[in-house]
Amino acid sequence: MGCKFTRQEVLDRLNKKRAEKKPIIIGAGGVGLIAKAADKAGIDIIMSYCTGPVRMNGNAGQLGYMQYVDCNGVSLEMGNKIIDRVSDTPMVAGIGAGDPYRDIDRLIDELTGIGYSGITNVPTLGGHSGALRKSMEREGIGFNGEVKLIRKCHDKNIFTIAYAFDEEQVKSMVQAGTDIICPHVGVTRDKAFKFNVLTVEKAAEKINRLYDVAVKENPDVIVACHGGPFADPESVQKGFRLTKADAFVGASTVERIPTEEAIYEVVQEFRSLTLGK
Repeated sequence: MGCKFTRQEVLDRLNKKRAEKKPIIIGAGGVGLIAKAADKAGIDIIMSYCTGPVRMNGNAGQLGYMQYVDCNGVSLEMGNKIIDRVSDTPMVAGIGAGDPYRDIDRLIDELTGIGYSGITNVPTLGGHSGALRKSMEREGIGFNGEVKLIRKCHDKNIFTIAYAFDEEQVKSMVQAGTDIICPHVGVTRDKAFKFNVLTVEKAAEKINRLYDVAVKENPDVIVACHGGPFADPESVQKGFRLTKADAFVGASTVERIPTEEAIYEVVQEFRSLTLGK
């Protein structure tokens, strides 16, 4: 069933939506069932990376950024399991650019060879700061390696989505040729856990600031919103009204949160049933 798309084919689809003033919706697919449902619903792009199956196994998605997970091995494994469940949606794989045990050029070819239509920089180290960030960059395993990853893919004419956290990172990723730049505004709000997240208004201010940086480098780049307060269709709609973004990227928002809420509600309904005798 899986269908691989060229970079131009993906861009043609996305630019058609932009011309029609319709939002581009991108979501994570950590397991085949989620990817299959999202594909059937008409999502524009499905992304598969290490945090997905970690989340869908009931763990914190942040574990996908830690040493417990072979992030690039997971992307390969997910591709073999999920791509054939999807019939008409481009699939984008996450690559951990600092992997010391894999040749990144070969990994890019492997992932596109099994049917992925694009690459993204997940897990990303862009959210780190201070001494840790400086140390990572000094050792060649920091965000600059992710910029090189996106540039490699662009040079191979592979579609790319790049996460970035600040003006400098956005500028670097757009200069590297990313097709979609996704300003990350923090951990996604969750009803069950009271994370301190930005308000939609504050998140929109940051996205608009980073949008201006992005389009100054490339007027055609697609800018997405992701994370923080953008946790459901209502908040994302408000975000679209307050920002100049063309797209939304949902990870927990598309796969974990809707699944948790739907299962909770149906179990509660079953528990409220009464016996006939």
